[in-house]
Amino acid sequence: MRLQLRHAAYVAAAVAVLIPLRGYAQGSLAVQGVGYPPGQFSTRTGSTGGALAEIDPLSPINPAALGNLGTTTIYFQAEPEYRRVEVGGLTTKTSQSRFPVMSGGFTMGSRWAAGLSFSTIADRTWQNAVESIEVIGGEAAHAIDTTRSRGAINDTRFALAYAPISWLQVGVGFHAFSGQNQVRLKRVFVDPDDPTALDPRFAVFADSNVISYGGNAISAGIEARAQGLGSLAISYRAGGRISAESGAGDSVIGRANLPDRLGISLAYLGIARSAIAVRAARESWSELNGIGQQGFRARDTWDYSVGGDIAGPRFGPRVLMLRVGARWRDLPFAVVGPDGLPGPTVRETSIAGGIGTLLANGRTALDLGVIRASRTADLAADVSERSWFLSIGLTVRP
Repeated sequence: MRLQLRHAAYVAAAVAVLIPLRGYAQGSLAVQGVGYPPGQFSTRTGSTGGALAEIDPLSPINPAALGNLGTTTIYFQAEPEYRRVEVGGLTTKTSQSRFPVMSGGFTMGSRWAAGLSFSTIADRTWQNAVESIEVIGGEAAHAIDTTRSRGAINDTRFALAYAPISWLQVGVGFHAFSGQNQVRLKRVFVDPDDPTALDPRFAVFADSNVISYGGNAISAGIEARAQGLGSLAISYRAGGRISAESGAGDSVIGRANLPDRLGISLAYLGIARSAIAVRAARESWSELNGIGQQGFRARDTWDYSVGGDIAGPRFGPRVLMLRVGARWRDLPFAVVGPDGLPGPTVRETSIAGGIGTLLANGRTALDLGVIRASRTADLAADVSERSWFLSIGLTVRP
């Protein structure tokens, strides 16, 4: 009997790692495939819905934007997510801590700038528990299966920017991608006479599996500014090869290409210390489909945003920046049905707002942002998902 239970648990663990589970089984529509893509936005850019991504030196999107640093800069960001999922009248709530962007940069004279950043391109963290009644040896047993996933794919970028003339900046970035997904499965049986105790008739089973990722890419960008009027910025990331390996590193599960990304933004800069922008980006996530995992399907996505960073009221020498924005996009990984085949696309709409100000005589900047995201998919089941993001960014200029 225990051998049968152990075999079933191994099969369940393998399925949890190799096949993205249904959205309601994971407790999330967003966490499919290799995970949820936060966007690689700084708090300032995230508070505008992502509209400033191509001109923001703290967001590792456009390497040419490093020319806007002005001085040596260190940046750190924390962004917890509070998620609520409703499935057929049932509600689950989860929270997730993220540190999506950390970066540093410095200028070299009036024309050159360089920077190093660490950011998350896909986060796959979720947990779910399923209770069931098993009939084993003619007796009913109360089983609780808990599946937990932890891990992410991260982007380490070194970038250079150069201004050949006063109104033009160009840049190039070199990316190294690494990370892993670890899935743990645990099955326990609860004592029917005491729900707080384990059933002594059966042993607790636990197992885990890990997939590691490694790859590289290169990016380039350009930003052209009209003095006191506006900015046009374009960036392109060409994805190199990425491989997926088993946790022990002794076998390659599959190889594919990292997704290419093309982004363009148009910003109005005619208001002092302010920027109002629109942005569109196309990312070819389908290039990951050769990664080799059964049932893995990614789709190319469009990402649109509009927002502004406006100089607000002044408190002594400090100006309070006011930010607002909206974002519309499809997520790259579809909900997977019980047959293991990809189903409908998950769509996300978000509204954002925030503030920012300078501290310590201008040597420190504090940015606070709040993002409300809703996700939907055309499922037969009644599923809806809502998330709150609290974004905190701290910039230090030594």
